[in-house]
Amino acid sequence: MRGSVTVREGGSFILGSEGGTGGGTISGGVEARFAADVELYSARVNGGVVISGGGVVSLSAVIEDSDINGGATIRRYHGSFVGFIGNTVHGTVMVNRNAVDQMQQVSSNTIRGNLICHRNIPGPVLNGGSPNEVSGHKIAQCADL
Repeated sequence: MRGSVTVREGGSFILGSEGGTGGGTISGGVEARFAADVELYSARVNGGVVISGGGVVSLSAVIEDSDINGGATIRRYHGSFVGFIGNTVHGTVMVNRNAVDQMQQVSSNTIRGNLICHRNIPGPVLNGGSPNEVSGHKIAQCADL
């Protein structure tokens, strides 16, 4: 896709599928404010990803097996699950103030920047994934991930 993707309040955006099929390239970043569901699988995003607010009990915010140039933020999401798994990121990753029913998995990422996790309920876990490779600092709840 040329340009950016904006997911509006209550909307859903799913690119690719779990297991590495599909995906695609977004040349201008992804911004989701108060979206119900955002899932990126095997995507390339130039311009970063911001998921802020939103969520629905049975839905998720997931970024998996993707390449992101420009950093990634998942904050104040209130759904079932937050997953940030197996990504390569050129920029800082922030997972802050999320409250989910199941878990928040932050694992197996390569991050060229910092990994910052604050005030998440429950706190992020590896959940069987490998530790994150971070060139900067692992801060707060992500210090041991």
